Amino acid sequence: MLTLALLTSTALADEGALAVAPFGVALFAWGHPGRGTIYASTQLAGIGGVVAGGIMATDAADAGDDEAYSTAQLVSGASVALATTSYLVSLIDGSRVAQLRAEGIARRDAVVQFDAAVARAPSRGERPGAEP
Repeated sequence: MLTLALLTSTALADEGALAVAPFGVALFAWGHPGRGTIYASTQLAGIGGVVAGGIMATDAADAGDDEAYSTAQLVSGASVALATTSYLVSLIDGSRVAQLRAEGIARRDAVVQFDAAVARAPSRGERPGAEP
């Protein structure tokens, strides 16, 4: 996951590859920094919780404190769940944004084609969309 985050947006030219990048990278690249920040924050918090839980578990195991060890495992498990859930939701949100971008590009291409037909029509004496 960290390796994917270190890749730059230029290395991920394909929107499909960019959509699976963690930490909201795709949303930042596609002009949605607010949602990208939310996903990046929750995923980083989850990773931080896993690290803290691991440190707590090691300290508790060294001290022989079973209650602290179980608390550390709970913290670590909840943090993994937070990071994983945030990543999965960002995948869904990123794919939705990619789909909307693709539809917008298709609409823009259709408008350009229609405008070209309108510009061409008067010179040939026909209406756009009419049979020649």
